[in-house]
Amino acid sequence: MKKFYFLGGVLFIIILFYFVRSIEPLGLYVAKHNKYTIDSLWIEKKYYKRFIYDAKSGELLFSNKNKWMLKDKRLIFYDFFPNDDETLNSNYDFNSVLITFSVPLEKSLGQIVFDYDIANAKYRFYKQW
Repeated sequence: MKKFYFLGGVLFIIILFYFVRSIEPLGLYVAKHNKYTIDSLWIEKKYYKRFIYDAKSGELLFSNKNKWMLKDKRLIFYDFFPNDDETLNSNYDFNSVLITFSVPLEKSLGQIVFDYDIANAKYRFYKQW
């Protein structure tokens, strides 16, 4: 019986650690459910790198590298392109609409995610690696 309580206690600690530990934002994120663009984001120690491709042709439409930070469980990206998954072309002036973007970093069904459109969880980015 003592063995059962010990194993139960260990399992409880493991589960508690899984839910309480801080979320590590570093890695590759890919936007799911986009129709017109393939949107990926690498978060490294000091910078993020963003790549947006045309889903049909595979052409690279936009890429940038800039700073990010994590504050109060929120990701803050500087010079972030607000991709609404519209039909874009490489002649578009992406730099004219860059914004500072803040979004909560969270877990959903065990995956680390953040939503570009928080109001309706549209353009959700999932951590791939």
